[in-house]
Amino acid sequence: MKVDGFIITAEAVEYIEGRSNYSLITMIDGQKVLSSKTLGRLTDYLSLTRVHKCVAVNPHRIAQIEPVKITMQSGYTVEPSRRKIPELLINLKEGYRLYHGTTKNPTH
Repeated sequence: MKVDGFIITAEAVEYIEGRSNYSLITMIDGQKVLSSKTLGRLTDYLSLTRVHKCVAVNPHRIAQIEPVKITMQSGYTVEPSRRKIPELLINLKEGYRLYHGTTKNPTH
């Protein structure tokens, strides 16, 4: 996806923060890209997972999930919205199945 002059791929994104009428994209290399596109549009196009009203993360870059916070591989932490936790867990399970080529539940 071309975003304000930059080519952005889902694999290169760590997380995105929505800020009013623009978004701040943080790449896995630490580079930050300011975009005029909304968080919702970027989340849909890049297949990221919304974990809070203002934050979407790359589920493949999550290092740890706790009841009150999600820690990314970069060390960035976000407090997930209680409403978003079920969606996050579904996306993580689906990603596990696709990555491992199985339909089994990853916890069994």
